[in-house]
Amino acid sequence: MTPRLRAWLEVALKAAGALLGMAGLAILAGYVAMNLALEKDKVQVPNTMGMDLKEAAALVREVGLQPRMVAEEYSRT
Repeated sequence: MTPRLRAWLEVALKAAGALLGMAGLAILAGYVAMNLALEKDKVQVPNTMGMDLKEAAALVREVGLQPRMVAEEYSRT
């Protein structure tokens, strides 16, 4: 291996390592940023199963949400 080729390979390996490091850092930063951005919109929704409509709506309003009827299904249970 010639000294010139060896020097070129060293530079290429350093550049590739730096590029991979920056790409890894960018992926990590994006992951953290997305988790922080999505976390602020999370709310705890109360369990309203088995409650009548007025009671469930009142409980949902207590946590700051606006209840609305999307669908109504009949169930034998």
